[in-house]
Amino acid sequence: MTEKPVSKDLIEPGSSFSIYPLNSESDVSFIIEKMGWEEKALIGNKTVREMLTSDIDILSEKLKLSKFHSEYDLQFLPDDLKNSPHLTFYDYANHPKKYEGIPYSIIEDDLPKIKPRHFSISNDPFIGSKLSTANEFRIVFTVHRFKSHE
Repeated sequence: MTEKPVSKDLIEPGSSFSIYPLNSESDVSFIIEKMGWEEKALIGNKTVREMLTSDIDILSEKLKLSKFHSEYDLQFLPDDLKNSPHLTFYDYANHPKKYEGIPYSIIEDDLPKIKPRHFSISNDPFIGSKLSTANEFRIVFTVHRFKSHE
């Protein structure tokens, strides 16, 4: 169900829309605690907590360590961190031998951003209706399961 009616002139079968997912409160709290960051510190117009919740992909996007570690520092990281085929920021934060004291300023420029999830509308919510707005339509999606890191 939509929170507000959708106008007939805006959607039809085949139209698409995007949803930006949010990170869970528990995952964000975990990252803040493990990285030793102040959740209310401002980065631009948002707090660290707000950025991690709505802007940063902490669970699915591969982390590029070279974005926030120098070539010199990279040589001292454990091999399992450097050579992981799919190291997420969550994995990095949870690693016992990560570097301490990484500033929260890396959030804005150096961490992967949440990407929109695109969906297609598969039905005409106005078929058989004389209404010019609708409160319901169907979407088509697929589920992708990633190998567990546990």
